[in-house]
This record gives sequence, structure tokens and C-alpha cells, in this order.
Amino acid sequence: MASKSWYPNNYTGPSPYESPESRPHDATAVFAPSVTYRAELHAQGMRMLEITPDPGQLLGQPLSHCLEDGWWWQCVHPEDRNRAFRQPAGNTSDEPVIATYRHIDPAGRIRWVEDRRVVTGDGQVLGSLRCVTPNRTAGHHAPQPFAEAFFRHSLAAGVLLDGERRILAANPAFCGLFGRSEDDMIGRGIFDIYPNDADEAIRSAIWQEVAGRGRWTGDLPVEIDPGRPRVLSISINTCNDAEAVRYIVTVVDATRERELAGTIDHMNSYDMATGVRNRGSFIETVDRRIRDSGGATGMAVLAVTLARYSLLRHALGGCTDVLMHRVARRLHWVTNGRRVVLARVSDDTLAIGMEGGSASVEETAQRIQRIMQRSLVIDGNEWPVPVRIGIAFHPRDGHDATELLAKADAAQLAGAEHTGATAVYHTPEPTDAVRRRLLVEQRLGVALRDGALHLVYQPQWDPHRAVITGVEALLRWHDPMLGDVSPGEFIPLAEETGHIHALGQWVLHRACHEAARWTGALADVRVAVNLSVRQIQTDSLLESVQAALADSGLDATRLELEVTEGLAVTDGTTVRDVLSRLRGIGCRVAIDDFGTGYASLSQLADMPFDTLKIDRSLVAAMAGDPKRPAVVAAIVAMGRSLGFRTIAEGVESAEQARALMALGVDEVQGFHYAGPLSGRALQTWCDDRE
Repeated sequence: MASKSWYPNNYTGPSPYESPESRPHDATAVFAPSVTYRAELHAQGMRMLEITPDPGQLLGQPLSHCLEDGWWWQCVHPEDRNRAFRQPAGNTSDEPVIATYRHIDPAGRIRWVEDRRVVTGDGQVLGSLRCVTPNRTAGHHAPQPFAEAFFRHSLAAGVLLDGERRILAANPAFCGLFGRSEDDMIGRGIFDIYPNDADEAIRSAIWQEVAGRGRWTGDLPVEIDPGRPRVLSISINTCNDAEAVRYIVTVVDATRERELAGTIDHMNSYDMATGVRNRGSFIETVDRRIRDSGGATGMAVLAVTLARYSLLRHALGGCTDVLMHRVARRLHWVTNGRRVVLARVSDDTLAIGMEGGSASVEETAQRIQRIMQRSLVIDGNEWPVPVRIGIAFHPRDGHDATELLAKADAAQLAGAEHTGATAVYHTPEPTDAVRRRLLVEQRLGVALRDGALHLVYQPQWDPHRAVITGVEALLRWHDPMLGDVSPGEFIPLAEETGHIHALGQWVLHRACHEAARWTGALADVRVAVNLSVRQIQTDSLLESVQAALADSGLDATRLELEVTEGLAVTDGTTVRDVLSRLRGIGCRVAIDDFGTGYASLSQLADMPFDTLKIDRSLVAAMAGDPKRPAVVAAIVAMGRSLGFRTIAEGVESAEQARALMALGVDEVQGFHYAGPLSGRALQTWCDDRE
């Protein structure tokens, strides 16, 4: 799947065959047969070179007549010729010409046809003809017997849906397109009848537009037959009668049309995994748009980056291309009907080039954020896919596509400092946040080299027995230039820059060595060390832990290794395997920050945990929300049923401590008992309580 293209070869904006505002929308028009054609410009309009399928039913004439010189001119009603041939020879445009006129067959019968065509650079014409006779005849809708016969014998694939969007009837053309019988499809949803991966967010957006406008028209890529990707042109129209709401849907296999419309070498211009343009094609196309407009286009470039790509890449493995394909399809949906350039410009980033002012660009960014708030379902699992968006405008931020893309990418990186923003616009000068980010990154390498990092330890307390049972090792950094730097600031940077491996090794060895020297009440307590995503992903973690234990002499049962709930669920199989091996050498394992909304009971039961740490947000909310104590009690009961010890984090008051004891929490951790202490201060704190 990852190796296929799913989009038209020349996609940069609206297709010449798609104009939602101009299509007929009543029930009699949407089932009309249609043909596509290729022609060349001629002194009397056009000379047909190719028509598919056979036009006999649509035009009442055999294919051989349609390919004769002068045929088209002779068949158009004389009163309609100006309208039919209103595009002068030699005029080429990316925008389609749409003309509706009368066609006269050899028997003198008149048919109304809708002609949509575009002239290519080499003077050829690509187009489609659709019969709209029922829509143009005088009077009301066709009598029911005619409508039924028209529906059943139409070459266009069509279905009728009920108010619940279930199939009531499907004509033979529709059954043939999808290779199913009508009986097999009746009662099913329109998007459920073929193997597809159109995610729920796109389906919801389609039906929202139908509800708001009464119709929707657009392209959807599908794979009806394995290994044969197709593009279906779908029209959904609401038909309200006296009794109930109905939906009329027509489906045209537009694959051939899109292939005929392609004028660019697809292999060189498109990313095969996603079906959208590649970086080179994006830059070339945007530059051409800027040149063609004389610099007055108001072009904007949006860089859309997956914020958790590194984690998702490791978790999904070979399915990463599927992930990016799905994201690209969402962006294609958001921008469908607009004249945009969509491309994959790096492993984790897609770019959009679009014309319009800041209001239009901001609206597009908001739509992207809204649709990306919905998780993607891949292989039956839901994956959150948050994105960062950076925006740069021509000519303010750059004079060509390369510069605009670089500025937009820089803006989305700065967006990591503004997680609440819809999008971040490029600014001519680095912001304070960007300057600090660069300085923190540079100084972190110095801190690792010069040993400027240190550990502190926060006690974990058994309130039922009034004894210390463990400590959590917390990393701290004081820099001569920056002052105290929060772990929340430098740990994510360490993840991005690769410093996290060295940091993780240092913390592990330092914690084990200090714990091994403790005496008295600390002689047997556990020391908990947090593991990062990168550490879990390395093959050498088990050897690193064994080396730290051997070098320090610390008993393995006194070392507890923590992973966050989000990591445990997002990369479940890998985490389970790694943690099982760590438990196999005697270490204890904890799930941190539990209650933030990720893990289910079945996922917990499958994990080799010893300890469940209740997130501080739940503890803090207990006093103000009467439902929170019940949530904490449920977590405690669940942990006990699975054999987990429970620790509540963020205990700041005696009232919280008493409430947690009453709910059955085993241990507590927080400033009510002690804040983070140096190793020496921790020893004194414990000795004073003996």
C-alpha cells in the first residue's frame, strides 16, 4: 500500500472535472450517463480523438460517427454553438470550461448535455460529457416508472440511501463497479461496502457538508480490487420528499480521467507513499505560481509536522508510510476545492502552498488542527496525531519556495514553545523562545561534558505505617548562564538532539551508586528512575541497567524503573518486552502519571507492572470535584485486583493525605511530606525520623 500513488498526477488544486457549485443537484440529473473524451482544437470547435466508454446510449450515435471530422459541429444545436464553442482556439487554462447545450442525434432527437473540458499546453482537449436532459425538460420530475427505468439502466453507478445513510437500492452499474450484489449491499453504509481506509474524521466532514449544504461532491481514493488503486468521483445529494429524507449518490470511476489529465512525470514529482507531490515538485510548482503572478499572488506556505513522529515511527515500524498516507489524505480533504499545492517535504512534514490572505490561511490552519485532533485508526489501534503548523508569507518572509519553506519550518519548530496556538507565523527576527531554545540546546552539551547536572530524591511514604519505602530520582540542572533550567524544558530537547542517551546513562549510574551508599532507614528503600522513549527504543537498555547494578553493587530489587502511561500504551508491545526482561533480572517496574486518559484495564493487565502511580492532576482535583475521589478509589481497586502497589503523586496537604489513606492508597509522594532532597539531605531527613 505504501508504494502506491493515490492522487491525480497533476493535482495542485481543483480538478477540471470537479466544480461543486455548478453540478446539477436534483434527483433526475445525478443518475445521468457520462463519457470522457480526448480531442484536438479544430476550425469548427473540436475533432474527437478518443471517447470512452461507447457513446451510443448517451449520444444516440455509434463511436465511428463521433470520430469523423466535423461531427461535433454538426451535432450541436445552431442556437447553442456560441455557448458550446466559447473558448477560442489556442487558449489554455488550468480552469475548466463548463458548457450546457443541446445535442441533436441523426434521428432529430434533442439531448441536453453538460460539457466540461480543459485545453492542455499542446492544444489537446480533455473533457467529459454528461446527459442532463431530465433536468432541462419542461415541467416537473419524470414520472416514477421513467425514473425507475432511468435509475436501473443508467451507465452511471448510483445508490439511494435512507435518512440513516443506509443503502435502500443500488443500480446494476453500482453493483458492477464494486463487484457485489444489490442484496448484499442493502442496509449497509455507503462507505462500508468496499475495503477502504477513509477514516471517520473524513466521513464525518463529508456528512457535515451534506447536512449544511444539501450536497457534497469530491474525489476519494479507494482500492476496490487489491493492488488496483482507483479514484472515485462521488456526488451526494439530499432529496427531501413528503415522507422522509433520502440521499442520492452517484459514483464515477474517475481513474482514467485523472490519468488523462496528468501532464507531469509522476515518478519524479510525487511521493509514492502518500501520493502527494515531493519536495522538489513542491518547490518547482510554488515558484512557478509566484512567477506567473508577477509576485502579487500573496502565496503562503504552511509546514505541517507530526509532533510525535519519532515515537510513532518506532511503534508502527513498517506502517509509518500508512500513517503519512492517512495524514496526507486528511490534508487533501481539508484543502479539496482550493487551488493549493500539497507535498511531503520530509519524513515527518507535509507542506501546503496556497494563495490567499492571512484570514484564509488561518482558517485552513484551524481546519487542519480540528481534523488532526481525531485519532487515526491503524491495524485496529487508535493513534493520536497532534501536529505543529508553521506559516510563512510571500514576499514578506521569502522570495521563493525554498526560502518560504525554510521559514515555515522554523516557525513550526518555534511552535513547540506555544503548544496552545493553532499555528505559528514566521517572524523576521528569532523570538525570545527560539533564542532560548538554541541556547539551552548548546549549554546542555556543555553541562554533560562538565558534570553540571545533579540528582535530587523525593521520598515515597507509607502513611499507614509511617515509614519511608522508596524515593524517586529527579534530574536537576543549574547553568551559570541560564540559571535553573526545568526538566520540562531540557528533557524534550535532549530527546530531539540525541543527548537523552547520555543523560539516561548518567542518571541510572548516579542513582544506583548513591543508593548503594545509603544507611539506616535508607538501607533497604527502592530508588525509582524514569526511562525515556529513546532508552526504551535502544537494544542496549538491559545491558546498561545490568552494568549500573554491577558497578554500584546495588541489589536489583531496590531499583524501580518508571515509564509513563502514554508511552506504555502507544508502544505497548515493545514496552512490554523490554520491561519483562528488566523484571527478569529482579528490577521492579512502575507505570507513571496514570489517569491521564490512555490505558485501559486490558492493556494494564497485559503489562508486567509492580507499581501504579496515580497522576498528580487527579489528586489536585479531589477537593473541588466530588467525582474525583470515586475515580481514585476505582484506580486503587483496579490496581489491587491486578496485584499493583499504588502511589499517589502530588500530595500537598494533610487533608489530601487523609483522604487518600481512606481510599486505600498504599503510598504517597509530595511536598506535604518532603520535597526533592539531595542525597545527603535525604539521609539526614530519614535519620531524624528514626
